[in-house]
Formats: sequence, structure tokens, C-alpha cells
Amino acid sequence: MAHIDTSDKVKVFGSFDGLATEIANDMKSNDMLAQRYAVRFIMLNNFDELKELAKLMVKFGVEALDLEELIDEDDEWVTKDMLRDALMACKTSTFVTPFSEVVRFYNDDDFRGFFNDIMLIEDVRNPQKRIYVPLIGLQNRFTDFLNHFARIGESAPVWRYDAEKQTVEVYFTKYKNYEIPQNEIQCKLSSLRDWLKFWKVQAPQ
Repeated sequence: MAHIDTSDKVKVFGSFDGLATEIANDMKSNDMLAQRYAVRFIMLNNFDELKELAKLMVKFGVEALDLEELIDEDDEWVTKDMLRDALMACKTSTFVTPFSEVVRFYNDDDFRGFFNDIMLIEDVRNPQKRIYVPLIGLQNRFTDFLNHFARIGESAPVWRYDAEKQTVEVYFTKYKNYEIPQNEIQCKLSSLRDWLKFWKVQAPQ
């Protein structure tokens, strides 16, 4: 078997329509790896494309898993174990949001350990099930993980859409009354629940 590296595994699209076509084709694919492994990682550059992707998933009849549903308290943290268990509990094709807005705060060990756990999720009774995991602004960290993932050759497809990049500065503090030094800050979020819901209505345009 020929050696497969990250550049072989990641399929890059220059348009959203191209990505949408790939998703539609993959849903019906009889490819062995496509049917064996459920998780589909989709690397994006901005929140506008995430919103378009969410609309596409509704059109395709894909269920939504909103991560704020996993927490009972407004400031309860979504641990890697909670997130892994939520993905493994998905019974039908599911779109998970806002996935990257949790995992970006994991330290390197948790980040690698988490992706090692979910990369090869299987559901032999439901080979057409897909778990769509959008990754916004995590291309470097995720690519580094793939470069060191020993079983990359047998893993499910990984997609990347290179739209215009969007830079967002985030100040993360445990203090409720912390004063942010910049005057041009768009908004201030007071809890983790607010952060997890942010992309739907307030994320930068």
C-alpha cells in the first residue's frame, strides 16, 4: 500500500459549491473508508461559511447538535470526555456546532488525545451515518495533528474550503468585571453558554 500523508488525505475546495457537491456525493458513497468511519472534518476560514454550511445541512436533513445543550450551568466547561461521548452517542447524521469554539481552548495534550479518540469512530450498523465537525481557524493545529496521526491512511475523508480568512481577537478571562482595553470590541460575552451561541447571530461578518 502506498504511503499516505496529510496532503493526500485533505481534499481542498476553491468554492463552497464544490464542497457542497462533495458532501452530497459522500452521503451516497459506497467507498469502504467512507462507510466505515463516521466523522467528517471540514476546515473553514470564517463564520460566514459556517452559517452557509449549517443551512446546507438543514437542506440535506442532517440533525444538529448544539454544544450548549451539553451543559447545565451557564459557565460549565465542555470537557473533551463530554464532547467525545456526545459524538459517539449520535444515532443519525449530525452537524456539530460550534465545535471549534470549544476545542481551540484545549491544551495540546487534550487536543491530540481528543482527536485520537474520535478520528476513527465507527457505526457498523449505520454505514451511511455522518458526523460533520466544522473546524474554523484551526487549520495549523489540526494539520499538525494529522501529520502525527499514525492511522491517517485508513481514516475518513478530511475536507478544506479555502474561503477568505477572518481574524477575530478573543479575550478569555475568569473575571466577571474585567475591562477589555480596546474600544472597538464588537461585544462582550458573560458566560460559556453565550460563547457557544455567539456564532449563530453575532459572529463577525
